[in-house]
Amino acid sequence: MEAILANVPAENVLVTGLPVDPRIGHEKRNKTTLRQSLGWNPELLTVLAVGSKRVKDLFSQLEVINTFDAPLQLVIVAGGNNALFHAARVAPWNIPVFCYNYVRNLPEMMHAANLLITKAGGLITSEALACGLPIIFTSALPGQETGNMEYVCEHSAGVMAKSPAELRETLSEWLKDDQKSLAQFAWNARSLGKPDAAYQIASEVWKSISERDSQRLK
Repeated sequence: MEAILANVPAENVLVTGLPVDPRIGHEKRNKTTLRQSLGWNPELLTVLAVGSKRVKDLFSQLEVINTFDAPLQLVIVAGGNNALFHAARVAPWNIPVFCYNYVRNLPEMMHAANLLITKAGGLITSEALACGLPIIFTSALPGQETGNMEYVCEHSAGVMAKSPAELRETLSEWLKDDQKSLAQFAWNARSLGKPDAAYQIASEVWKSISERDSQRLK
């Protein structure tokens, strides 16, 4: 839309989505198989929380899940946030919790999960949508991240939870009635996702180069 407003011809604008790890589009295993391979309980609903050094107060948000009245497991990826990683490892959890600091198989983890808790960063948001993963945002920086959050929430693929109480309320809503609401949010996320964006961009670039070279040869 911004390109159009900047007078770029509409025929020159292609909406592909942000390029994500190609492994996301290639993953064909179901969630049960993926959880088994990761050493998680294959039968439990899985909440994935992803932080980073720029994500503040995520641990305080996650603590509310410890008293949540539903069978689930929590997977925490600190993303290099050592304080979060340490706090998660020593906390007295009442539910199964798996803690990681930095991982190289996040696409696999995302496909194995049922929902994601994170901030509204561009890449993590695009990856989640490409995996059909509903998102609970705990924060969004003004500007680009606010736009990410608003876009996802407007399409009912995620929600903003500014406090532990709001996060708990969202979980309760998503999991009631045999998880019908969660399933709808997952379907919406999948509809927005662009798992093949990198390939589409590469294809269009190659097409443009080929057409340019063809014109030169005439």
